[in-house]
Amino acid sequence: SGKGDTGTGLYSLGNTLFIFQRRAIWGLYGNSPANFELRNISNEIGMINKRSLVEWGELLTFLSDKGVYIFDGSNLKNITEGVINTTINSWANKTTPVATLWGNRYIISNTPSGGSTNSEAYFYDYTRGIWGKCEGLYTNVWSNWQGGTDTGQIYFGSSTQGTIYRWETGGHDDG
Repeated sequence: SGKGDTGTGLYSLGNTLFIFQRRAIWGLYGNSPANFELRNISNEIGMINKRSLVEWGELLTFLSDKGVYIFDGSNLKNITEGVINTTINSWANKTTPVATLWGNRYIISNTPSGGSTNSEAYFYDYTRGIWGKCEGLYTNVWSNWQGGTDTGQIYFGSSTQGTIYRWETGGHDDG
């Protein structure tokens, strides 16, 4: 099974290696080749692009063809169902979104319908269970730090603007 389905990423959670395909998820269990066991987790939900995958605690969050999902290693939950699923279905290019974890928020940038670049972002607050949206945010890469004197700031880069921006101030470092 899984023949013809594209591999989109690998991720280790707990003691299991998860193998993501566009339309499926597999788990590789065991601690040596002598006892490895490959189990199918889902043949309906997969991950579109590894750049959408974020780990929060013991949960993985990622973009699938059916929405944004939270995965705990055995259970899948669509956190966009009835909220922004219809918006995700109209994204012009579902392979370009990039995501990051910032504090307790999953942030994913995307290309809206009619657009040619990632120019908006949605963010999900894990603690409140709510979604928000920013428009005019040209983001092709995220970078955040959690130490030193940076105070946990998040930066994003834009190929359309050629500039690196800091989220909290909107100012740019210009490379």
